[in-house]
Amino acid sequence: MKSRIKYCLMALIVFVCSCKKESSNNALIGKWKLAESYVGTGSGNTDKWMPVDPKSNLDVQFYKDGNLGGNSYPIYKSYSIKDNKIVTFYKPDGTYEDFTYTIANNSLTLSPAGPIVCVEGCAYRYVNVNNSLRQLLP
Repeated sequence: MKSRIKYCLMALIVFVCSCKKESSNNALIGKWKLAESYVGTGSGNTDKWMPVDPKSNLDVQFYKDGNLGGNSYPIYKSYSIKDNKIVTFYKPDGTYEDFTYTIANNSLTLSPAGPIVCVEGCAYRYVNVNNSLRQLLP
């Protein structure tokens, strides 16, 4: 009886250890609509998030195959995840731009991280359209 319990426990441990963790870029997959922008003045006193015009319809879409869509970054056609903080957007000619990213509370924040950066600070906050639609469905 004890050996049977040991084998069941070992099988459970092997099963749990063999499960794949969801890839961090899966959180990016989908369509994101621009909701706010942040532009620093350099003084720090008037820096704040500003809502964008809801009629602007600016968005970015991350596809599972690494393609990038939407109209927020039309010169970039693909992306790759460097780590849990940096996503790289690529132009067709191979040039690129790194962006820091965070995902929290159904929103994605992107900020240029190089080679072009905003010295005074800038960032863009997007709302996940896919999750927003799922919440509206019964």
